[in-house]
Amino acid sequence: MTKFKTGDMIVCIDASGKQHLTEGREYEVISCSTSGGNVTLRNDNGYRTSVLTRRFQKVEQKSTKQVEYEMKLAMFAASGGLFPYPEAPKKTPRSIKIDPKDAKAALTKMLKEVYGIDATVEQVIGAMDKSLELVLGA
Repeated sequence: MTKFKTGDMIVCIDASGKQHLTEGREYEVISCSTSGGNVTLRNDNGYRTSVLTRRFQKVEQKSTKQVEYEMKLAMFAASGGLFPYPEAPKKTPRSIKIDPKDAKAALTKMLKEVYGIDATVEQVIGAMDKSLELVLGA
């Protein structure tokens, strides 16, 4: 199995003994060998060259929020502080803990707005089929 595929952006992590490659620079994969040991890319001079994949790591895609933050940070640095210092993007948590009363209130609101049921949620029961059973009150 190949480490990279055509079109991937990769970054050089080992340019030792290799002319026309720069550590830390990003390159686009033009093609991959069938063994997966080599990739073809355009070197610093713009020439196609085959290089060992062990010299590179795949560049992880940045979120739009991260790209915008980095642009604002660059503008702040370039302006000498004329632009406001940007606030770092907040990461979305994978899970959160909430007060059961808040959950019941939110589910009661959803019942009224989405399902048209005018009742309050008194209890939430988990079921095995990935659904929730709601015990309603008048």
